Amino acid sequence: MIPFHISTNMSISYFFVKTFAFTNLLLSSSRVSADDTYDAFQIPKCYDKDSLITPQDPLFAKHRLAFSKFYENWPYSIVEPVPSSFSNFIPADDAAMTKGKEAISQIIQCSNASNIKFTARSGGHNNAGASVMNGLLTIDTRGMNRISAIANTQPKDISPKQRSYWSPGNVSVGVGATAGQSLYVSFNQTSGQVGNAAINFAGALPVGQKPSVGMAGLTLGGGFGFMTRFGGFICDRLISFEAVIPSGPSAGMKIEVTKNGPYEDLFWAACGGGGGNFVVVTDFKFDLMPVCPYNPPPTNDAVSPVKCTGVVKVEYPVMLDDTDAIDFYQHMSYDIDTRITLNFEVNNTHGMVTGIFLGPWDAFMNSLKTAGVNEATPLTLSGFEQNSKIVKNFAQAITDLTGWTNEDNSPNILIQSFLQERSYFKYKSFFLFEPVNAEVIKMLQDLVTYDDKNNSLVFEFQSLGGGPGTDIADYDPRNIYQSPPNNFSSVDPKATAFPHRNARHCLMLKATGNTTMEAEDLLQKMEYSFFKLAKKIKGGASYYNHMDLSVPGIDLYFKNGVEKSDQDYWVDKLASVRRKYNGDGMLSNLRPCCDKPKDPKDPKPPTSGGGIKFSFSNIFYFTLVLSVCVWF
Repeated sequence: MIPFHISTNMSISYFFVKTFAFTNLLLSSSRVSADDTYDAFQIPKCYDKDSLITPQDPLFAKHRLAFSKFYENWPYSIVEPVPSSFSNFIPADDAAMTKGKEAISQIIQCSNASNIKFTARSGGHNNAGASVMNGLLTIDTRGMNRISAIANTQPKDISPKQRSYWSPGNVSVGVGATAGQSLYVSFNQTSGQVGNAAINFAGALPVGQKPSVGMAGLTLGGGFGFMTRFGGFICDRLISFEAVIPSGPSAGMKIEVTKNGPYEDLFWAACGGGGGNFVVVTDFKFDLMPVCPYNPPPTNDAVSPVKCTGVVKVEYPVMLDDTDAIDFYQHMSYDIDTRITLNFEVNNTHGMVTGIFLGPWDAFMNSLKTAGVNEATPLTLSGFEQNSKIVKNFAQAITDLTGWTNEDNSPNILIQSFLQERSYFKYKSFFLFEPVNAEVIKMLQDLVTYDDKNNSLVFEFQSLGGGPGTDIADYDPRNIYQSPPNNFSSVDPKATAFPHRNARHCLMLKATGNTTMEAEDLLQKMEYSFFKLAKKIKGGASYYNHMDLSVPGIDLYFKNGVEKSDQDYWVDKLASVRRKYNGDGMLSNLRPCCDKPKDPKDPKPPTSGGGIKFSFSNIFYFTLVLSVCVWF
């Protein structure tokens, strides 16, 4: 039995979501008097009219869209703290960011006073469409996209024994910026500040594989991508962030969150606890990772005179039915130097091992040999040599591997919105704590579907853990042949809200279609395969950023795959943080983490501002009854 199904009767679906939105209008109109609202939509006047995009507005149809066409949601209204542009990347300045933060504070205060629940939208890629929800207000932050990087001009060899990498600087990223924009701007600004040709001193962020993903959702859910094994999760590089408390007596209060400050529990939750749960983030500050992680010694140094002249881009094609190659990939991608985070992905006719090695060619070839690659292995040394090349511009290497671009594209394509790429898509995932066996590989190979219309169902192995196991005390950044520590798996699991630091890989299933009918067929096949695979894969844990509405609750993300003695640790702590800052649930989510009864030991919420408690628990049932009555 397939537990999840998307109805093909689009007229009923359309009627239902419209009725849901209308229900919220009825409920909201009972909270405020007609004199306090703008128009027939009963929108409270405490919202700034110039920032509102109501269902009457011609812009509403475009602004409500999620990246996946599966989710045609109708919010109560949309409010933009800072106007956004869909056509060009127009970064906000400092004044606009300040105005936007104040606007979000006022929006939240108005929402609490009017008992109107809301969501916060950064990029709109949410796998379940949760950034724009039926009948709720959407705070669209895409105009708050300032990115400002500052290079570190200090010598690279500062305290090499205390750090696993030298930091080339830091970057402030507005909540509305995308991953592609953040990477492109931070790399260009830091390399420009230290000399454009000096890739040795350029900085970047270890963002994900899709440039259009919003930085807020990516970061708060964890954030893995092309450089995770060396750079860590994107949230592991957080220095601080600014936010607004969404509910309770402090609703609308602006705060700055740091690791050791008064809101250290929020800082902990912000690395893996997921967006839409705790506070509305407005600004991030990240520690950058070096594009070239080692410190080249002088030419007369006996260790090595080699310098970085670029990065090594890998694109190694593999026959899809080559079970031995896929099995070997699982092991060598775990054992190899952490300066490369390999990925096995499926194209229309074959598989592809891809990645970017952050270092010189000689170090790359040495890393392959150290990981056991030779001419007798299923993936050969000469195969890697023939299918890899030096790319002088790091941003260009990222551009070539994003999946939505090709080698004819300039890196500045990373800053585009990619809204034209909207399709029916959904991801599902497992964290792998051990290599999968030949039976599972065969199930994955049989799963793959491609047709001439580019409808597809594919799988992907994203590497996360492993490496030669270099200890930080033994790491010497002058030695180009020594792997740095793994900055994903070396993090104490309890130090962040992400519990799966022992994962070797993330196995992803991805369904993409052009039309509702085509996509639905693929989605049903993926759902069926997912539950078959779940019986074969140890742990059954998934990635919160791949939120899955076909599986109830949040155990999938925070309890599955965790040692039995610790299974309640993350859920209990996250629930405490949510009750403290978003106890009334005004900031909403489809799979909130974590709704549990109040604990007498919970810390008291901050005591500033004001708000009215309100519960929306009856909206769904009220809407369902109204829909049935009107329809029949």
